[in-house]
Amino acid sequence: MGLHRVEEGLVGTLAELPVSHDFVLVASRSGSGYRKARGGMCYYGQASVAIGSFLPEEQAFAGYIDQLESHGWRVKRELIEVPGEHVLLRGEYETLTVRIGAAGWMMQRDEGFQRAQTIFPTFVHVFVDYTLPNRKLCLGM
Repeated sequence: MGLHRVEEGLVGTLAELPVSHDFVLVASRSGSGYRKARGGMCYYGQASVAIGSFLPEEQAFAGYIDQLESHGWRVKRELIEVPGEHVLLRGEYETLTVRIGAAGWMMQRDEGFQRAQTIFPTFVHVFVDYTLPNRKLCLGM
């Protein structure tokens, strides 16, 4: 039951990621699982998404963050900011980590991403976490 609910939630979050003429979803990899944490069972769905853009890297990053904020996401302020990375939160279950720069090794192996590298000069990488029963219990945030 928990895995089914988390998979549905992850699919819903992915479907709501903004796409436009400036931002094209080119590849996505996802999975789900569960683990015991802080005395309870936590279920999580995770996805890695590559968004291709023709915009310069910094402009693509700032523009995609703006689009996410217009969809109800809020940037989590960190004590130490990591250049080219923001964590965004929405509701009790959803977390996004948005980065510019090189793709992770799994995405680099994705055929869709490899084809997209011949088309787009810039990529925004979005890491999606959907967590039940909630982000605070399972991730401490």
